[in-house]
Amino acid sequence: MTANSSSGDNDRTFCWEQVSRTNRVFRISHVFAPAFCADRLVPLYAFFSICEQMASSTSDEGIAESKLLWWRSECLHGDPGKSRHPVLREMEGTGALVLLPRESLQRLLDGVEFRLNASAPPDLESLKRICIDLQHPQAGLELAVAGLQAESFTGHQGQLGRAGLLQLIRESALGQNRDAWWWVPMHLLARHGLNRDDIPRNSGSENVAGLFSEIFEASRLWGADGDGVRAEAGGDQSRLRHLFAINGLYSGQLSRLEKRTPDRYEWELKPLGIGDIYLDWKASPRRQLH
Repeated sequence: MTANSSSGDNDRTFCWEQVSRTNRVFRISHVFAPAFCADRLVPLYAFFSICEQMASSTSDEGIAESKLLWWRSECLHGDPGKSRHPVLREMEGTGALVLLPRESLQRLLDGVEFRLNASAPPDLESLKRICIDLQHPQAGLELAVAGLQAESFTGHQGQLGRAGLLQLIRESALGQNRDAWWWVPMHLLARHGLNRDDIPRNSGSENVAGLFSEIFEASRLWGADGDGVRAEAGGDQSRLRHLFAINGLYSGQLSRLEKRTPDRYEWELKPLGIGDIYLDWKASPRRQLH
């Protein structure tokens, strides 16, 4: 084995480890991806995972901001193809790097900065916008590695919003951020007679359960505007199999969370066995390409 091949194997292993630290659904999306772009997705998903960890897994905002500044420098202001970071090396090695739109990378990193410094949204409509903005650059980057332009799909903003909501819940339930539930709308807290600190302290209470029930009910309406990401007429939908898969799995996870109180979210989100994955996929109305 040559030094270069050994380095490449190590980089790939590092990327898979990063993927497993946050959103394990990415592993399933990779399985359904077309062969020509499957390897490109692995370092991209690792990058998504790193961004999520920066936003949620430290109680020291200064450390997170320093990491974010480094990633901005590597991805936006330097030459990422010459980076020594294993994720960027793997992006370069798989050919993903040259396909990634700089604007989407910037928006993804802007989303991390926003979450580090954000104020609570006043209402559910503002939360929806945050969730859509969180997922939009990720969807654009996933399309790019499949050789598609962001304009070549009907995004159906509500579906992106539901995926973004699931990410915020995952970051809050699994992360270590001092204000993990910052995104819960202020008017809902007032309506249910809660302070933000009551969510982790009394996460099994009826008041907290009622608050989240309203959030989930609203998000179901967000998703009523279409059936998720799909190609335009005449597009190659086989390139989008992994996005159909991941949307279906997200829908299954949200359905399970709706039946739980926040004190059980960590249990629901962390373990993802093959049985759960199979049941989610089987139940998904988007599992077939049309």
